[in-house]
Amino acid sequence: MKKLVKICALAMAALMLMGVCACTATDNNPGIGRVGKVRFKLSDYMSFYQQYQSYASYITDLNGMIKNQLINYGVTLNRCYEEGITLDETEEAALKAKVDETIDGAIESMTADSSLTDETEIYNAKLNVFLEQLKAAGYKSLDAYRKVVEDDNRKSMLITKLQDKVKAEVEFGNDQIQEYFDKNKDTDKEKYEDDPSAFSDAYNKFISDQGVMPLYIPADMFTVKHCLIQYENQDKVSDTVPGEFNDELNKKIQDIRDALEDGITLEDFIKDYVESEDYNNDTVLIPKEAEEGEDAEPVTQSGYIVHGYIMNEKLINKYYDGFGAAACMLYYGEDWTVPAEEKDADATEAPEATPAPDDSDDTEEQSLVDKYSMKFYETTDGHKIAEVKTSVAGGGIHFIYVNEELPEGAVELDLTDTESDVYKTIAKFYRQELETNHFNEVFEGWKANTKIALNDSYIDNYAKNYLGLR
Repeated sequence: MKKLVKICALAMAALMLMGVCACTATDNNPGIGRVGKVRFKLSDYMSFYQQYQSYASYITDLNGMIKNQLINYGVTLNRCYEEGITLDETEEAALKAKVDETIDGAIESMTADSSLTDETEIYNAKLNVFLEQLKAAGYKSLDAYRKVVEDDNRKSMLITKLQDKVKAEVEFGNDQIQEYFDKNKDTDKEKYEDDPSAFSDAYNKFISDQGVMPLYIPADMFTVKHCLIQYENQDKVSDTVPGEFNDELNKKIQDIRDALEDGITLEDFIKDYVESEDYNNDTVLIPKEAEEGEDAEPVTQSGYIVHGYIMNEKLINKYYDGFGAAACMLYYGEDWTVPAEEKDADATEAPEATPAPDDSDDTEEQSLVDKYSMKFYETTDGHKIAEVKTSVAGGGIHFIYVNEELPEGAVELDLTDTESDVYKTIAKFYRQELETNHFNEVFEGWKANTKIALNDSYIDNYAKNYLGLR
């Protein structure tokens, strides 16, 4: 229910924003039922179908899901009508601007004769193509299409306004933040203290702005970043196909080696190589820049760009075969060896790739250095950097360094420090949870008191005979 209610707020408008719906304006568009005061036609069903048809193989009953979506949408929109929700003057202006932007974008996406050079002529040519498509879809005019787009966007804005109104009923402040912290601090310790893998999953959600900061950090958790020079044939490398570097790539590798051997600070190494698209093939670590026309102020950085990849000796098999070993030797020391329980585990993930299985027996510390062609450098300000070779698809030569060492133990909450990660993430995600739960409870009450009358027989037959849904 949670996902369905959330989806229904925007689903009906989404298809209109993507393009022309082929059956919306056709005469062959019978009514298929009503939910309260909201009447549905076949085109409404098809709007949902076109949104979700690509997931048909993953959904057991796509037809049933679509009907539930229609009902949930109808119940919510009907409540807007019952409560007299309307758009104010500012919202009406925003609606008009959104409709104009949608239609202008659709016209701009059309293809015009490449021989045209005058901007007015190009626009008119694209407009004519768009009008022909509208006509083929059954629209009598551009104004008719504009009305459909406006109606769908208006309904979406009304639903959003209703949702915001209901969610505003939820009380949220420091008491709720403390409540979440007290409720989860001990359970987080139980989940993560002896399970770095579970912690890494939660931590990656946190740095990706998808979840609350974990309230407990296990021992020896750290993050690493790297500059990766990928093989020229990186998509073909396997157990039987060795990686190859062309002259240009070999020069880049040598540039980095020379800089490290001649002497460079970690800050300059990061600026010159890790954050450089000219060198680093791991674009996840390249800082974002403002798009053309946007404010010149720095773009807020987050996620892997700031923190890097979470590591621990029990996580080495989550990364490229060799990548994790080098990272651990940086953190634990060059005499570190792979824990016995990890030696036989197959590597399952990697930064942007899947590694090849490791079938060798690394029983001595030196074998790690030899196997992965490791070399260790030290920056002029005392930071270690490891060079390591990963012979897998997507791999190459990595220059890795430890970015952060996470403090072991329970995270503290200071209610006066509203900018701390723990405060901000609880304030965001626990509030969303409480608001969503409240809305869903209220929604169930609306649904129970709304008359629902869909023509299931017609819908089911249409879905089976024309869409192939069983």
